[in-house]
Amino acid sequence: MPVPAEVPLAEAAVLGCSGTTALHVLRSVAKLLAGETVAVVGAGGVGLACVQAAVARGARVVAFDPRPCGREAALRYGALAAVDPADPHPVGAMQRSSRMEILRCDVVVDTVGSTDTLNLDVLLADLQGRVAVVGYTGRPVALDVFPLVSRETAVLGSVGATLDDARDVVRMAAARSLRGLIAAQYPLAGINEALDRLARGGVTGRLVIVP
Repeated sequence: MPVPAEVPLAEAAVLGCSGTTALHVLRSVAKLLAGETVAVVGAGGVGLACVQAAVARGARVVAFDPRPCGREAALRYGALAAVDPADPHPVGAMQRSSRMEILRCDVVVDTVGSTDTLNLDVLLADLQGRVAVVGYTGRPVALDVFPLVSRETAVLGSVGATLDDARDVVRMAAARSLRGLIAAQYPLAGINEALDRLARGGVTGRLVIVP
């Protein structure tokens, strides 16, 4: 796929994964509409792309991330509020942080896929809200079914993207309405250093290996 000159190749590489995944889950799976409210759980590479793509589609967004750096990045990319999911009252924290603009969410996008986040998703969703799960840990999750049933919450899975998604992501990147957050770039010889940094955690965005 051609990449316009105004889109750096490193950013295109990042958006080829996180950007396309974000656009696909929001428009094809969750079917996000303009004016709806969205919670993005996990403000890593995919989560931050979800924040931007949701804002570009006219939604109001709140992000949840335990790391201050992730919450700060979500606010820079257009989220109305950013909340620590460890707050004992996450729904109230969301309402206060958004100055009551977001009471519950029409759509919740989960980029983590753990027991804690799935149960949080259902609490954040409005009646008949849609929870779209993108992330997974490879481990089973335990979910309290009662709020899921009583609130008629739809739980949807999303994986990958289409060629149309990729084309639209490139157009959005060229228009600067979708940016790939690159934490650092490493030469190929530094790939082990980059992997060690990922293993330690604390990376906001993506690390790019430049051959």
